[in-house]
Amino acid sequence: MQQSYELSRVAISFGEDFEQGPTSVKLKMNINTKKAQDQYQYLRSKAGDKIDVDWSIVCVQKYAKGQKDAMLAVCNKIISNQRIQQYKKKLFADDEKVYFSIQVFPDEETQNTIEGQLQMFRDAGLDTILNDQDNQCKLNLDTNYDCDKIAQDINNGISFQASILKQIKLEFLMQIDNNFVSEIEKLIKEINPEMLESPQVAFLQMYKNVDVEWAFRSTDELPHSIQQSLMQGEESTIKNLNPTERQLDSKTVKGLVEAAESSGVLYFTIDEVLAVEIQYTVPNVYSLILNYGRYFAKLFGLNEFLPKNE
Repeated sequence: MQQSYELSRVAISFGEDFEQGPTSVKLKMNINTKKAQDQYQYLRSKAGDKIDVDWSIVCVQKYAKGQKDAMLAVCNKIISNQRIQQYKKKLFADDEKVYFSIQVFPDEETQNTIEGQLQMFRDAGLDTILNDQDNQCKLNLDTNYDCDKIAQDINNGISFQASILKQIKLEFLMQIDNNFVSEIEKLIKEINPEMLESPQVAFLQMYKNVDVEWAFRSTDELPHSIQQSLMQGEESTIKNLNPTERQLDSKTVKGLVEAAESSGVLYFTIDEVLAVEIQYTVPNVYSLILNYGRYFAKLFGLNEFLPKNE
């Protein structure tokens, strides 16, 4: 039986168009039994039981030549962070990459509760959707510059936001099976028929697709005075911070600067249900964090998450 899908696309870009820049983040999410099983088996084939895959975030990070031990040392330091002590973690390295997994459940009770709720939905009909449909979404982010260029702009007094909006494009794609809504209605009827009258379900019943694209000129065309304070205000510009207020004196981040390559992959898998994959290539990102970590923390209100100076 041939399947048909509704395709949706939302795109936004700044500056002149380009094919692919040096910095990119690409997310892919599949709600499909086979895709989830394939991702589960792929990670198992790479690391066996040396990492956890099901209900786990798995980071696969390339390391520089000869830096295996250094990379493992940095990862072990990250694992020892008190903020994630209650989560189960595993670490493994082959001849090219480090595999680090962390389960999303803080304890067995939480795991049993969430897995039980998911099984209730599967028993009510979710498995029909997972087996028969390939619903998916993708998010692609590309910039035509690397982190060194951002650092150069910041040093010249340009705001972080003005820098990243010089030449960037973001695209969201969604593929939904034409039978998805009818199957969801059956699922809801089994679990809680009253939910069929909710605004959320009404919107789902009305939704068909969307195709929207916004294109803006580069922030590079703005006067320098506006680039300095765009979206953040004069008080947050780099010129108002001394080195100790912007630099992150962290041995962990310094270790990543020396040992980690610029690319890697993040995975999240629920076996037979969901597969999420995020590929990233961000040249010199750790150097940027090391030199401007406190600046970004102040800019985005993340001071409480900063590691202590080491």
